[in-house]
Amino acid sequence: MKKPNQNKNTTAVLAALDRLAREDRLAVATTALISEYAQVSEGVMFRHFTSKESIFDSWIESRAGRLKVALSGMAAGRAGLLRFIADQIASGEALSLLCCQHADCALQRTHLDELRAEARVELVRRVAELPGLPLGIKTESLVDSLWQALCRAWKDPAGDEARTLVHTLPWEAEVVPQQTFPPAHLVERLALSASGFVFDPVAGNSFTANETGIAVLRMLQDGAEEVPEIVERLGREYDASAVILERDVLDFAARLREVLR
Repeated sequence: MKKPNQNKNTTAVLAALDRLAREDRLAVATTALISEYAQVSEGVMFRHFTSKESIFDSWIESRAGRLKVALSGMAAGRAGLLRFIADQIASGEALSLLCCQHADCALQRTHLDELRAEARVELVRRVAELPGLPLGIKTESLVDSLWQALCRAWKDPAGDEARTLVHTLPWEAEVVPQQTFPPAHLVERLALSASGFVFDPVAGNSFTANETGIAVLRMLQDGAEEVPEIVERLGREYDASAVILERDVLDFAARLREVLR
């Protein structure tokens, strides 16, 4: 069993690497610098570690263990993800591993990359299970934005972004309220033809739409408002996947907003 002072010194050395990581100084960290940050003499430090490399290896092992426990113990759903985020910002230890610049040892760089890849896979899985994700954005891109936000919060745990991130996910904060389709009164006045010709008698403008676009306009004029409902109805008429139909609907909605603004 380790003596109390041994545990205290080891903890101080590993915490020193957390501080150096936050300051982007891992790659230039010498044993003297680690000793200074840990406030543990080099002589004492090397009673617990055989080399600088062993200090880094112990730090990676320690933080990786805490990260794995946090990820595996994360509760399902948005609340679980937010709790995970809050805990990691408060501790900072696991984020040191996810966000630090690489150490100067190639083997440690490879190990860090592997650990980060594993963490990313788990975060992608967790985020993909959340309801109400933004349409048209890949889960991997959402995780990238979360990762970047976590690292900024790790750098400045007392900052505004850190305070926001514990209750608002990045893609929620970035959502700009905007109707997917133009206001109903603009759509309702459009004259449609089976050939795909669309005429706005008030503005005097006209444009063409493909068969799917005309079908979407007819649904909108019938009172449909939500993309999922329109995609579901299109799925009954066309032999195409929901993903493709949703993409087509969103593309057409963007074009419609441009035409009718």
